[in-house]
Amino acid sequence: VYHMKNLIFFLLLVISFSIFALDVYLPKVPPSLPLAKSAKNIKDLNLKYYNDVVTEVIPNIIKNEDALYVIPVNNGAQLYNKGKDLKLIAVLSEGLLSIVSSKNYANLKSLDKEEIYIGGQGSSPDTISNYLFKKNKIKPSIKYRSSTEIAKLIMTNQITTAVLPEPQASMVLDKNKNLKRVFILKNEWKKANGQNSIPQVAIFASQSVINKNKNLINTLAKEYKNSLVWMNKNKNEAAKFGIEAFQVALSETAFENSIDNMNLVYIEGLVAKKSVDTYLNALKSIDANAMSKIPGADFYKK
Repeated sequence: VYHMKNLIFFLLLVISFSIFALDVYLPKVPPSLPLAKSAKNIKDLNLKYYNDVVTEVIPNIIKNEDALYVIPVNNGAQLYNKGKDLKLIAVLSEGLLSIVSSKNYANLKSLDKEEIYIGGQGSSPDTISNYLFKKNKIKPSIKYRSSTEIAKLIMTNQITTAVLPEPQASMVLDKNKNLKRVFILKNEWKKANGQNSIPQVAIFASQSVINKNKNLINTLAKEYKNSLVWMNKNKNEAAKFGIEAFQVALSETAFENSIDNMNLVYIEGLVAKKSVDTYLNALKSIDANAMSKIPGADFYKK
């Protein structure tokens, strides 16, 4: 009887945890790293890693599933514009993209008519790159593949120049010493429009989830900021943690270099509005269909 009582108690605990723990959908990419670290200190979060935002996450947002979502800012804005109750809680990265090449380039203008590979037509790396090319009045010859495929091609010297996000950019530089990080797109972005931030990734939730989980979201913000400080002070430990958490085939050196180029932040709600407006306006100028309008203040968690 005693064992049976224990078993029932344990099962109730498991059930209550699965009912009351809040799901967090996050990709195996840099902005998720402080979150994965923070979750170790927050028992009420249930991490769910995804590979493809379009097929694995957006359907859950459309179904109004109660969860926190780490997704690209442009996807969040598009859903909000379509009437979804979605609030930007905080921007988590100010720019993840670099141009790597086996060639030397003096400046972005020298990429004119050069062949350059970019991951995914219409993706944020594509739109950001095209915005910068347009600003610099150049027309490189763009070829599209997945970022994973591009990384393989450039590592084996089959292509010369590519736009890659972290951690792939650091990985290819680690594996092929002929390659150089010729441009950090965050720096080029500042030259183009004065904003020192490409707010690519943010954490979102519906207003009802925010209302129901105020304390949890406040705790998460505090823990995330603490994890960021820890990461930047202990890059080797952070690299080991990241490799294990995400199961990525990266050396510790490459992951440490990646941390330096992840531009991770935690910029809450309306504080992020100016840089997000600049970013979304840039995307709109390249593809008006992709960004019908720029969300107002109601898009941001108060």
